[in-house]
Amino acid sequence: MRIIRLIFLFNSHNMFKNNIFFILLLLLVSCNTDKKLSNDDYEILQIVIGKYIVSRYENDDALKKYKKGTEEYRNRMVDLIDKQNYESTYYYTLDDSLFSYKQNRFIKGLFLEYGFDRDIPNNMTSQKFDFSKIKTKKNLIRININSPLVKSENYTGDFKISRILYYGDKATVILVEKGNKEKRNDGGRGILFLKKENEKWEVYKTMGIPFKYYDEEIEL
Repeated sequence: MRIIRLIFLFNSHNMFKNNIFFILLLLLVSCNTDKKLSNDDYEILQIVIGKYIVSRYENDDALKKYKKGTEEYRNRMVDLIDKQNYESTYYYTLDDSLFSYKQNRFIKGLFLEYGFDRDIPNNMTSQKFDFSKIKTKKNLIRININSPLVKSENYTGDFKISRILYYGDKATVILVEKGNKEKRNDGGRGILFLKKENEKWEVYKTMGIPFKYYDEEIEL
């Protein structure tokens, strides 16, 4: 009888320890999932939204005084792209969470090619971000997807941005423009590689991401 009681106490003690371990593990995972974005994250988001949301300038007010096809028109267009000093007001929609994505051969190949030697975490989850911390030009306006302005010729698209991954002084992020059936647009997606130099993030490589790579569908 005493031996049975000792076994019961021993098993109860082990169950208690296991439960404590399980609770601590849940807390750890919860803390990692709910971790707030860093200043680096917001600096990179600022770059993505500020420089890559607007990509079509044909209707910009800055070009109206130039004749299409002329050298002046081309020079002003290049200036718009390089400096983002457009004069018209542009509208866009953007998810308020950074999406997660899975490992695939195409992106893994890009990681290795551009000096980003790490894997995509299997447990990566989407994460909300605070848009009030993003400072953009006054004439670049985020709107609701139900706004009538989505029909404007200066509506640039509906976007989502991925979680940002880091490797030393490098980072990578994916920007996706969702498809639009009305405009017969399948959308597009691209990956940006950044490097931190002199305490400032700079994009050193951009690359489009196909919808299919050999026999593998690339879901984002």
